[in-house]
Amino acid sequence: MMSTDSKEFSKEFQRSTKRLASLSTLVYVLLFIPMAMFAVASIMVFDAPDIPIPVGLSIIFIFCWVPISIPVSLYLIWSRYLNGVYKKCRFYCTLPILTVVIVVILNALIEISWRGREHFGML
Repeated sequence: MMSTDSKEFSKEFQRSTKRLASLSTLVYVLLFIPMAMFAVASIMVFDAPDIPIPVGLSIIFIFCWVPISIPVSLYLIWSRYLNGVYKKCRFYCTLPILTVVIVVILNALIEISWRGREHFGML
């Protein structure tokens, strides 16, 4: 099954998709180093002596998703654009943002479940 052909889209839609892809590329390239440093700094979660090892490792693991999602999304953005699949290209422009939202939610859930167990004397 073939995806949508580039001839089905207007030139303006193609140009706006290219602008969005270019802007996303610029922003994500600039944010890659700070996000990678943030993921590396997540190791400091073990500075708190009361954090169990599985909780700390899960926090480190989910914070590594953000810098990994940036090169993956850049590849997907430009491969879809060059193949003329503009709607998917636009979706992949939001992939790192969606990853950040998911990471924040998972981090909050881990902290709530861990703090809840600590509060009720389960740890």
